[in-house]
Amino acid sequence: MPELAGFLDVWSNIAYVASSLFCLNYILKSKQQHTLTIFFSFMILCIACGSSLFHAYQTPWAQLSDVIPCWTFMMTYIGAALYYMLGLSKLRTFLYMIIFTLALAFTGTFHLEAPSVPWIPAGIMLWILSIGLYRQGRQSYYSIGLGAFCFTTALSLKSINPWIVEYTSLGTHWLWHLVTALMLVYLTTGMHDCFLNSDNHQKQLVGPQDIQV
Repeated sequence: MPELAGFLDVWSNIAYVASSLFCLNYILKSKQQHTLTIFFSFMILCIACGSSLFHAYQTPWAQLSDVIPCWTFMMTYIGAALYYMLGLSKLRTFLYMIIFTLALAFTGTFHLEAPSVPWIPAGIMLWILSIGLYRQGRQSYYSIGLGAFCFTTALSLKSINPWIVEYTSLGTHWLWHLVTALMLVYLTTGMHDCFLNSDNHQKQLVGPQDIQV
């Protein structure tokens, strides 16, 4: 890997630190704190530390410090979103999480050939969450949808990195960090807004049938 690409891969993790601090500030300024969104804000900081260690040292233990926070965030967020945001029953949430885990396990077999493939089920789930929230009339569908869009874009950047790095000194993996950091802001603040709206009798989207002339 070119030296410049390696440098950018390490220092672009500052975006995750900024993402974590932004989310914490957003939550605290709302005057209503929720344990889950505070947890996710701190998990973003763990992602920053783990990813930095991995790109700096490239050792097996450093890889674990990178992978564990990422997958912890992903699995916890998807489960929490299904149960708390979409309002699914515990049984349905459990069944969907089994299907999601099996999809991750299946796509994980392609990791060596295409490192971005194992993340595809997560991207699909984010779009499902956004669509589900929209159909329920939840305003938070917009933030989750933006998060899904960011993740889809980031996956494309992650996919082309092995080819780009062969011809340039930059690569695109550092862009993956920047775009996913933005995604994590949308996901965490979107969930927090959903909780706030639920606490305040969540406002429904206004449809044409609701407009009085």
